[in-house]
Amino acid sequence: MKRLWSMNLVLLAIVLAGGYFLIWQDKQERAKKEQEEASRSLLSWPLSEVTGFRFRGEDRKTLQLAKKESAWQVVDPLQAKANAVAVDQLLNALKKPYDRLITRSAEQLADFGLDEKAIRVEVTDDKGRHEAIRVGGENTSGTSRYLLLEATGSVVLIAKQPLTPLLQKSDGLRDKSLLADLSMAGLQAIHLTRPSGELHLVHRDKEGWRMESPFQDATEESRLKGWLDMVLMASGTAFVPNTPPATVPYRLRLERPSAPAVEVVIWKEQDKVMAFRYGQPDALQMPSYFAEDMEKAPFDLLSLRVLSESKSLSHLKLEGADKSVEALRKSDGTWPDAAWASVEEALTRVAHKVETPGEIPSSAWKLQFQAGEESGSLTGWWDTDRIVLAPPGRPVHLALSPKQSTALQESLHHLIGLPAPPKEAPPAKTAETVKHPGIKE
Repeated sequence: MKRLWSMNLVLLAIVLAGGYFLIWQDKQERAKKEQEEASRSLLSWPLSEVTGFRFRGEDRKTLQLAKKESAWQVVDPLQAKANAVAVDQLLNALKKPYDRLITRSAEQLADFGLDEKAIRVEVTDDKGRHEAIRVGGENTSGTSRYLLLEATGSVVLIAKQPLTPLLQKSDGLRDKSLLADLSMAGLQAIHLTRPSGELHLVHRDKEGWRMESPFQDATEESRLKGWLDMVLMASGTAFVPNTPPATVPYRLRLERPSAPAVEVVIWKEQDKVMAFRYGQPDALQMPSYFAEDMEKAPFDLLSLRVLSESKSLSHLKLEGADKSVEALRKSDGTWPDAAWASVEEALTRVAHKVETPGEIPSSAWKLQFQAGEESGSLTGWWDTDRIVLAPPGRPVHLALSPKQSTALQESLHHLIGLPAPPKEAPPAKTAETVKHPGIKE
């Protein structure tokens, strides 16, 4: 037994020693590989220490960028915000080690597409160090490109795919967002002039966002935010040196409580949508849908509720079909009859859509409500296949969805004897399939 234990200990020691050797060998291999890749680095110092660079793109224009408070900015030949994603991708492309050294001293750089017209990146740091790389042409197989390491004069070959962020125009490093620095929370007024009519919205502390033109009414904040986010997050596709024409179809003014207002004009040149933000150096070519967003229908921004969902109704009175009934909410929060809960939902839930006011029929019913100190009344009626509500003091009507309409009409039928909602027609019968006697299921 003692001898068996000794043999097990020897075997365990051999296994542990072998495992340690494999781990040590793996570390050595990785260290060797890292050292070998470091010898093929494009730069002689870490990219994390880069604080600025000059980039000459394939359009032969040069931009100078600098890192300011951890954010990249274009500083020459103009002052502008940089495209952070494009900058990171460009710098990350410089981390890739080259694949093969071609020559340490090329006499004819043009043979490799590395003359003075080549794409060029020159990086700098706050210690005064700087190194530059030029991107040349492809090799004969088209899988790699030649690079010139200006610090050593060496020409190297590197796989083409990782260099994609370098193969762009210099403007690709500029931020093409138009209004992304703004947010709905930081605005107090929106004023849009356009061919279809003026749109004016104002934010008030107690009331939230309200429409002031083309008519005065409450807005649905989620609908307004959805539209405004589309406008604020829109990005251009290209910079253009165009200046706005004397007359523009769209003018958007965004007012802020503690900063100057932002003004943008939008126009079309042939089939292209252009936008210019005052204070910026260039105009932007925008996606075609941006002009469509400027034509947002006012009805699409209005509130779909009669009352806020936070309102607590205490008293309801319903009049119609020569009958009048009313109800007080009980102390436990319920109503004397469950049908009143459906009536309450019609006041506080989101309706299906906003409609232009039409004629109110004589068969309409009237609902009076009390919510705290607030009271009011509305008129409603069945119209073809849904219920339409005329909220108090609003220039629009609200149409309920078929499901909402059916539930409310059933409650009205129960409470004051209005006609029951029409029943849905049963689905059309389809001809029965006759199976061939020889076919088994």
